[in-house]
Amino acid sequence: PYRIEWSIYSEDFHIAGQIDSLWIDTDSPDKLIMVDWKRKRELLTDDVDTLRHRAFQKRGLSCCEHLYDTAWNHYLAQQSLYAFVLRKNYAKRVSEAMLVQCHRELYKDSCNEKTIEIDFNLAEAMISTLERNVENDASE
Repeated sequence: PYRIEWSIYSEDFHIAGQIDSLWIDTDSPDKLIMVDWKRKRELLTDDVDTLRHRAFQKRGLSCCEHLYDTAWNHYLAQQSLYAFVLRKNYAKRVSEAMLVQCHRELYKDSCNEKTIEIDFNLAEAMISTLERNVENDASE
């Protein structure tokens, strides 16, 4: 492990959050693996048909309109923003992000581990949208 429960902040982007854990990538020590622990009972999946069904076809707004409104995609957005902030403000490169789902009723002896594909384009689009909203609020 590299860091556990690391609070990060970007004054430039107005983003704050807490990373559950970062691990050193043993294949490339200059890269890190970000792990977000989840206790959600519903199985986390990136299966598009399952996401569409769970969201009742409801999608996000603005730069997230291509994403179904589900826990999986909320975590995707969150982890992408965290990886973006780590790269820009802390000079740390996240090579992989994972959700590790542990729920005692579902997984007695194991966990559901899912890799999340970090989307820096999504993170930049969300930050750009946020910046426009902050500028609009300031001009009112």
